[in-house]
Order: sequence, then C-alpha cells, then structure tokens
Amino acid sequence: MKGIPTAIAALFVGLLAAYVAYQNYKVGRAKLNLDLFEKRYGIFEKTWAFLSSPPAGLFDSSLDNLIPQASFLFGHEVAEYMRKASRNASELANIDIRAQARGNVIAPEDIPRITELQTWFITEATVGVKEVFGHYLDFSAWR
Repeated sequence: MKGIPTAIAALFVGLLAAYVAYQNYKVGRAKLNLDLFEKRYGIFEKTWAFLSSPPAGLFDSSLDNLIPQASFLFGHEVAEYMRKASRNASELANIDIRAQARGNVIAPEDIPRITELQTWFITEATVGVKEVFGHYLDFSAWR
C-alpha cells in the first residue's frame, strides 16, 4: 500500500513525458514540412516565372540549373516537366534567332510550331504548372 502513491506519481510523470515527446515529434515534423515547402515553393515560383515569359532570342538556362535540385525535392515527374519546358524554350529561342536572321520575319514553316509552343507556354503558365506542382505543395497532406 505504501508504494501505490509513488507508482501513480511515476505513471503520471511517464505519461507526461510521453505527451511532451509526442508534441516535440509533431513540432519537428511540422518544421521539416515547412522547410521542404519553402524549398519546393521557390522552385515552383521560378518555373512559373520561366513559363510565364519564355526567353526570346538567347536561350535562358536558369531552369536547367534548377533541375537537379528539383529532382531531389520532387522526383522524376517534376524534373521531366522542367526538362520539357527547357526544350520548348530552346526551340522557341531557335525559331526567334532564325527569324532575326531574316529581318524579324518568321519562316512560313515555323509558324505552326511557334504557335503551338506559345500556346503550350500560355497553358502551362496558367494551369499546367499548378497541376504538376500542386500535390507537392498541398497543406492538407501535412496532417
């Protein structure tokens, strides 16, 4: 009978320690999610900006420089999407360079492709980029 109060106190202290440890775990996990979100959102913003105003003339390699980082933070799907955006921007820049060489006149054979590429960039900047990156930046998955 004498040990019962001590056992109850020890049980209470143990439960309190377990509760505090669990709360620390939740805080640590939330901090990790926040740090990951911030890094991912930075890449999303740069990709979105790239898609919103594709380079004309000289090719901009800023997106290519982010692909290795995106591959680690997002995985293959996003990295491949960024590669496709880079290839399309490169093709658009090459068409622009050819047009400049002709006195800023686009060759008739380039008109369908330039229209297709410009439409792709507009669609991806308004809808596509959000769909590709969306589930990686979704706060509801944090629970």
